[in-house]
Amino acid sequence: ALLGPKNFFGKLALLSETTRSATLTAVDSTICFAMYKSQFTELVEKCPSFKDEMERLVAQRSGD
Repeated sequence: ALLGPKNFFGKLALLSETTRSATLTAVDSTICFAMYKSQFTELVEKCPSFKDEMERLVAQRSGD
């Protein structure tokens, strides 16, 4: 998949309890932000709708 500006990857790893891996190659200047599972868990505890949106995006992407 080719990801564009403001897109992200790693949703399944954050939502599931399984380890996932991927290889990515940037084709242009890229700024990345890393989030640990513990940070994601803390975020969704404070804002449950964030997890709902992530799950919606995963479902949408799997339907592509």
